[in-house]
Amino acid sequence: MFSARTLRWFRAAAPSCALVWLAASCSTPDPIPPAKHSLFDQDRAWSDLETIVRFGPRPSGSPENAALRAFIQAELEKVGLTVKREAFTDETPIGPIQFENVYADIPPAIAGAPWIIIGTHFDTKRMEATFVGANDGGSGTAILLELARQFAADTRPRRTGLRLLFIDGEEAINEHWEGLDNTYGSRYHAAQLDAQDLEAQFGACVILDMLGDTDLNIVHETYSHRELMKLYEDQAVRLGLGDAMATRQWLPVKDDHLSFQKIGIPSVDLIDFTYGPGNSFWHTPMDTLEHCSKNSLGTAGRLVLGSMSALENWVLKP
Repeated sequence: MFSARTLRWFRAAAPSCALVWLAASCSTPDPIPPAKHSLFDQDRAWSDLETIVRFGPRPSGSPENAALRAFIQAELEKVGLTVKREAFTDETPIGPIQFENVYADIPPAIAGAPWIIIGTHFDTKRMEATFVGANDGGSGTAILLELARQFAADTRPRRTGLRLLFIDGEEAINEHWEGLDNTYGSRYHAAQLDAQDLEAQFGACVILDMLGDTDLNIVHETYSHRELMKLYEDQAVRLGLGDAMATRQWLPVKDDHLSFQKIGIPSVDLIDFTYGPGNSFWHTPMDTLEHCSKNSLGTAGRLVLGSMSALENWVLKP
């Protein structure tokens, strides 16, 4: 007999195999036509980003972080979504900090169908200088809020469930990522799925990060699941957004997707890690609205929205 850990390893190595039983055990609604990706409202996403930045620095455990969580919850509830809060305390290099993830689920039309996580972190790095994280922490949050509105308004039967996950504690407390000083929220959420044996229900995880750069250039992130990364590269070309993905720039980036990869969920990190000349705006006070673009939010949002049918097909494939 294989151990549970070995079975998870097989699933990570061949993620489509774990979903065969789902495809065989139930029928699914007819494929949903590709979403009208032009519906993504980049003006509204930009307005959200302006609001997010007005909260100021939002490191985990701060009042500003809590205020942003309340804003996220209010926006999700406005479109009829039921919000769940996932609070926990973890040890950090400066002592225990209380973190809190926020998420909303949109269930599939048929019970037992697989789920997809679309996630982003909303915290900002703890720094002595004023760091408002317009791009790093802000852009993904603004995009996911607008995606949530679009998904909530789509009344067609869903072939897969959707978990819209706003993650706290992605940033390290210390200057650099070392050991467990990072990805606090995504590690906790993944651990809860693992502890409840729910990880097999999730066929894919898509992380959105640093997608507001005025010169949007999504890298080929090499820790990501290769087929999922290619799916988005192909969809970018199909949607006329190919210039936004630097398919020839291969770069390993450690991010929240690694937490879900570790429990066997195929995951991809959609990230532009070339922010400013030589990435010089990253984790500096230069990460402001001035160096972000409404059009980039729109491009990234249209890529995710317009790729949903292809992603569902991938998750459901026998």
